[in-house]
Amino acid sequence: GCFLCSECEDLSLFRQSLFVTIHIDGILIVRINHGFSQARATPTLPQTARDVADLLKALNLAPTLVVGHSAGAASASRMALDGLVAPNAIASVNGALYPFPGAAGASFPLMAKMLFLNPVVPQVFAWGAQDRRRVEKLIADTGSTRDDAGMDGYHTLIRSAGHCRGTLAQMAHWNLEPLLDDVHRLAIPLLAIVADGDKTIPPEQVD
Repeated sequence: GCFLCSECEDLSLFRQSLFVTIHIDGILIVRINHGFSQARATPTLPQTARDVADLLKALNLAPTLVVGHSAGAASASRMALDGLVAPNAIASVNGALYPFPGAAGASFPLMAKMLFLNPVVPQVFAWGAQDRRRVEKLIADTGSTRDDAGMDGYHTLIRSAGHCRGTLAQMAHWNLEPLLDDVHRLAIPLLAIVADGDKTIPPEQVD
């Protein structure tokens, strides 16, 4: 299996559940521009899909199951639609497959572009994350919970200006509208799993 996550500490999601309950051979991939990976200037969804597919090809891996968390679910779907992978199924865990609803759908990408163009912003975000309480509040506001090890890792991650810069770059270049137009063409099952306590991905999006 191939597990695509948005950030390094999304690993705790699988560490606490999937890998504990299922014996499975798999690889966990933190997407380009996240964690401490090399950043791309324009990490669009199609480009991210190609980057992950290139990595799988270099590793000589052909996953039969692709599990995507958050934006990783969009990447997994794009990869399958573009013929970059041929799994038997895709599992979306709290998948970010839809634009933000209402006015946020238009204002959020614009705000992300403005922040991305200011080179000082990632440094400011990283500096603000020195206060662990701010990071704990950020996590709580998403509805997520972390054990001490998970919070330690996330605190380390978000203090990285490079990670903040890469995340802003993705948000500034991410466009889900083409995926929504194409997703009906998926020839394999797409299993959508959403936690009812998630404050970022509305559970009703699964319907």
